[in-house]
Amino acid sequence: MNIAIRVNASNREGAGHFNRTLVLAKHLKKNNSNIYFLSNNLHKNYINLLNKNNFRYIFIKGASSGNYELNDINFTIKALKKINKVIDLIILDSYVLGFKWEKKLTHFTKKLMVIDDIDRKHFCDLYVSPFIKPKKNNILKKNCKVLVGLKYLIIKPTKVKKITKKNNKVLIYMGDADNKNLTIKLLRVLRKKIFDDFSFKILIGNTNINKFKILNNANKNKNVSCSHFQNSLSEILSKIDLTITSGGSTIFELIANKIPTLIICQNFNQYKLIKNNKICNPENILGYNKHSTKYLVNFLKKKLLESKIKLNKNKFDFLGSKRISKYI
Repeated sequence: MNIAIRVNASNREGAGHFNRTLVLAKHLKKNNSNIYFLSNNLHKNYINLLNKNNFRYIFIKGASSGNYELNDINFTIKALKKINKVIDLIILDSYVLGFKWEKKLTHFTKKLMVIDDIDRKHFCDLYVSPFIKPKKNNILKKNCKVLVGLKYLIIKPTKVKKITKKNNKVLIYMGDADNKNLTIKLLRVLRKKIFDDFSFKILIGNTNINKFKILNNANKNKNVSCSHFQNSLSEILSKIDLTITSGGSTIFELIANKIPTLIICQNFNQYKLIKNNKICNPENILGYNKHSTKYLVNFLKKKLLESKIKLNKNKFDFLGSKRISKYI
């Protein structure tokens, strides 16, 4: 089976889309499938991951101006022709590509699958939405199979063995891109003496364009260390007590491993998905519009110093990829 996956990981789109398609691809590879990743300018760390797993990376030129979706249709078709094989399945995971792209690309594959977290118009054979049940009039291809719910959530199957005993080692990860610059805002807040008894580890995403500013700011904090994002978080998570993160895909791995987690949502869509699906305890969430120093200080002071962080209930497992593969 020849499978082409159209996905990006960038400071514009983040890395959540790439990470979950990589998890799905590893599962599909067990069926001796040939898998090709079609992307714009993947970071070298992600390309290395693809090479390590024997997936082929095909570079797609990014549209610099004009209609992004129309340009991407043409670039994707050219990339598919490079494969020079019959494509049995195309998997699309992108917020910036949609109905027009899908309708055109169905002519270049036997089957088209879409993974999405937003209810919008789609033209595909298989639609996967872990969070939102789509409106019937938004699925426009006849006989499209719709898979909805957290049982179809695609997350990496990891188990963390905790070795820490105290409650003062904190991991901070604001997503791969951190478009709201929350890491630097948090570093400034954490200089306050009330947080001196904590040890903070900053995880910097591969597509974060402010990584050098983060490193410079971290040097001003005696109780802060930094490292770059690793595909496997198991080793890091085994050495921390709790995590402060954004509302991206990493939260599911954290919750599944019962890591106490505080969430600072980057945007309204993250906030809505987490709240509506009751992904975590409401007391552990700071809203997408509360990024000022005042809100950050009050939130962290209350949660880190004054109260015990309540565990988030785990409502999902690691079997989403297996369940989805039955329909491919």
